Amino acid sequence: MSFKKPEPKQESQDDGAKLLCSEFGCGQPWTVQIEKPKCSYHQWGKKEKEFDKKAFKLEHPSNDGKDWARLILAKDENGYKVRKISLDFAKQALRIKV
Repeated sequence: MSFKKPEPKQESQDDGAKLLCSEFGCGQPWTVQIEKPKCSYHQWGKKEKEFDKKAFKLEHPSNDGKDWARLILAKDENGYKVRKISLDFAKQALRIKV
């Protein structure tokens, strides 16, 4: 009695394309699938605010190594999405009560 070995799965070149928005020319990963997988922009017509580094230049950079925390707090104050854990760490670093 012999057993047939399973044939190795061949990787397709299109595996990466399956993760992208189905709209023509859009290279964003899809996040919403109602009829077709689409990015949030093409599904809902909204685009998240993009982070502009030049807009968040600190007026008085310090040498204490905590400018990263100040940038996170500035992002949060200006309405950008900031993860709660990042916000908590930034507040702890600057000794602000959480």
